[in-house]
Amino acid sequence: MMRLDDLGKAPVCNHRADRGIFIGGFCLPLCARCTGILLSALAGYAILFLGEMSQHPDIGLLLLLPTVIDAILEYFYGRESTNTVRLITGILAGIGSALL
Repeated sequence: MMRLDDLGKAPVCNHRADRGIFIGGFCLPLCARCTGILLSALAGYAILFLGEMSQHPDIGLLLLLPTVIDAILEYFYGRESTNTVRLITGILAGIGSALL
């Protein structure tokens, strides 16, 4: 059963406040990387839908690489990334996913 405090939580997001984006003292429910992915993917799909851009799978895969590399460095090698890097790599991944 879903609880009220679970609203807006993605099952793959870590939901850590230290990795979240704060706006006016309120922490967004997704981490910086997931926020970047979600917002840029939605924008990318809207642009595709409007016909302003075409799909490019090769470029899409290249745009996913920075996120994969950053996540691997954090998870396996203990290198702590910053929220700015997480947001930028998330934006690139969102655009890349829209191009696939």
